[in-house]
Amino acid sequence: MSIYKSKFKFYVYAYLREDLTPYYIGKGSGNRAWNNHRTFKPPKDKSRIIILHKKLSEYKSLEIEKFLIAWYGRKDQDNKTGILHNHTDGGEGTSGHIKSPEMIYNHTESISREYIIMNPDGKIFKIKNLTNFCRKNWLNNSYMIDVAKRKKRHHKFWQCRYLNMFTNFYDPNELIKRFRASEKYTAISPTGIETTVYNLSLFCKENKLHHGHMIAVVKGRYLQHKGWKCRYVIDPTNEDLQDTNL
Repeated sequence: MSIYKSKFKFYVYAYLREDLTPYYIGKGSGNRAWNNHRTFKPPKDKSRIIILHKKLSEYKSLEIEKFLIAWYGRKDQDNKTGILHNHTDGGEGTSGHIKSPEMIYNHTESISREYIIMNPDGKIFKIKNLTNFCRKNWLNNSYMIDVAKRKKRHHKFWQCRYLNMFTNFYDPNELIKRFRASEKYTAISPTGIETTVYNLSLFCKENKLHHGHMIAVVKGRYLQHKGWKCRYVIDPTNEDLQDTNL
């Protein structure tokens, strides 16, 4: 393991399913790939733990990790076309990591304030420790804080409101309806031909396009990808959802 003792000690690894498709991409050093994580456990079959790139600087390993997560896509994202169980887009890094004031504030806030939660079935209940609640329900604490602050409408169709600043929830049926509509895209070829796309991942494979880059075009982060443009048939970010009367 001497290759990890210099400043180029980092590597990027993957956990594979039995069909050899990756379900987790990570960056680490030393025995990180073989140790249990807080959220993910490595496969029992150690042959399904593979090192994709090694002898990297930390910066380079983070860049590769971020690229691969975008390439394969995350299952918890709204488009539901990814295959990875990663909860972030990667590239954050934890070596010598110092939490920002906002991260510290969000953590303190999530364990000290009271919240009203609506689950995807429309059931409403009150909780106090949002951090523990998210851990038990496989939710991202930061995303739920964003929902409470009305920066996001929902996280995995869960909704969250501050108890002392309560505002109406969105109708969960409308959220699901809007999500399903957002899975339909209009792709515009370099020659201007429009195509309605129901499976963007498959469409990208058939046309030799990068799925993550096409999603970036849809969301307005890129203007085009290989001359292709793409948009939602119905934009899920439009502010026309109806609140419940709860």
